Amino acid sequence: MKFSFGAAYEYQAIKFNDADLLPRVIYFTLLILIHHFILFILIIFDNSKAGMVVSNALSTGLFTLFLALTLTALFSRKEK
Repeated sequence: MKFSFGAAYEYQAIKFNDADLLPRVIYFTLLILIHHFILFILIIFDNSKAGMVVSNALSTGLFTLFLALTLTALFSRKEK
């Protein structure tokens, strides 16, 4: 979280709804890609198929990132 939100993380002053687009994208990307890599490593569990793990993790990760950002944009509250 410190990587994506910077100094605000140290003071625990992060309000995810108030965050700019870039920190949100970085945060979502890190969480989604780490999750997908672990998932496909456990599913395939074969060192000789590392290319398949990477390609599956990246393709599904990008699709999931697109969905997460779209749904966040659609359902986030706009405060004035």
